[in-house]
Amino acid sequence: MTTIHEMLRRAQSIDLQAIGVSVVVATKDELIKLNKEQLMDKGEDKNLIKLKSYQNASYARRKNQRNPFPGLGTPDLYNTGSFQNAFQLKINSKNSFDIFSNDSKSSDLQKKYGKAIFGISEPNRQEYADEFMQPALVREVKKILRV
Repeated sequence: MTTIHEMLRRAQSIDLQAIGVSVVVATKDELIKLNKEQLMDKGEDKNLIKLKSYQNASYARRKNQRNPFPGLGTPDLYNTGSFQNAFQLKINSKNSFDIFSNDSKSSDLQKKYGKAIFGISEPNRQEYADEFMQPALVREVKKILRV
């Protein structure tokens, strides 16, 4: 049976920031998926701002036939899939990370639509926290506490 002192020692050894980083790394696919869905389903950046409309009306109609979800004329930043398939996660510190694409079009798309094409909106952050981050954090803390 575990003593109170041993349980206290285990609790004091918990580094939530370090666990948080490991959980973000472990759940990066879900985080990146939310970023892609935000673009594909709504054509919005992380600030919930619709991406600048296509200038060419016939191209806008063709794109809308392929993916009507963001709305006629609203880009989804998906053509061949290479840009979104190259999404990666970079951990900057215990408190920050960035999503980016190492695809060759990334720089041009950022110039045209802004750097906010990478990252998730507040509603998606809440969904990520509730469905992925919090359960994974609880599992990791329970492992340390052995409960």
